[in-house]
Amino acid sequence: MAVRPKQFSQRATDRLKGEGNASSHYRHRRACPVDKWVDGSVGRLAKPSAPRCRACFVLPRHRPTPTNEMTIDPATFEAHLRWLSQNGFRTLTLDELRRFLKGEWRPDRPAIVLTFDDGYDGVYRYAYPLLKRYGFHGVIFQVVGKVGASNHLTWAQLREMVDSGVMEVGVHACELHCSLPTMLAKSPKPIITLQRIADDWTKAKWLLRQNLGVPIRALAYPQGDYDEVLTALAKSLGFDLLFTTDFGVNWFGEGTDRIKRIGTSSVRVTVGRLRLKLWRAHFFAQKRQQGTSGEWRIAEANGSLP
Repeated sequence: MAVRPKQFSQRATDRLKGEGNASSHYRHRRACPVDKWVDGSVGRLAKPSAPRCRACFVLPRHRPTPTNEMTIDPATFEAHLRWLSQNGFRTLTLDELRRFLKGEWRPDRPAIVLTFDDGYDGVYRYAYPLLKRYGFHGVIFQVVGKVGASNHLTWAQLREMVDSGVMEVGVHACELHCSLPTMLAKSPKPIITLQRIADDWTKAKWLLRQNLGVPIRALAYPQGDYDEVLTALAKSLGFDLLFTTDFGVNWFGEGTDRIKRIGTSSVRVTVGRLRLKLWRAHFFAQKRQQGTSGEWRIAEANGSLP
């Protein structure tokens, strides 16, 4: 039986002959993973006319300021925003995220949520003007006990950002800005310690509501640490959007109890690394959802996921 010869595209033929532009081929190959995440969530190929987005990325920042390598400098942050804008991303409000995670609504474009933990004043000086420039929305998870302290936001700054509609606010802590599961584990009287945590979150929520005049229903666990007890406590106090630092993608209808985030708060996270982080999160999330990857399960058991 005759064997049909393999057909090569002109691009592949040029590469074999050494006649093609290698750098252009490299750029083409590098662009494909992100640009073709249609129906998975991201990329220039998504059509605004149809609600296709079924995954949301939450990107946390801590201190947008030119301080050190553990913070994201304004130039890098703006480069991120520019790339996100050019590639058709839209930011979700907390209400939109809630509806998305409950399976009630899907955006017609790739979706992200930009969060800022702790409440440093760099959010007002650097992030706030850039978000306005690019038409994006953000969420501040405030350590309420630090409002007005050195290098932190003031109530006037918080009110201005919230009133503008560019920023929303949630609770990070009032005074207990530490690993709460560790604190509970080390406590000789965990019931009393749990009450302290409840009081801390209640006070933070009340102060934000009194000073900003908006309902507070979102909580980001301090240091991202949580357990089932803390989740139950948060829900009993009226929080219905619970943000962790677990790495990953948030799927349509997945629920609001364990919102995953993708760390990008470092000057080392260039636009290229941001793209890679989003691609890896999406790829591994799909593998996990399909349940077909033995390598995924081994990596998850060993704690070696990206």
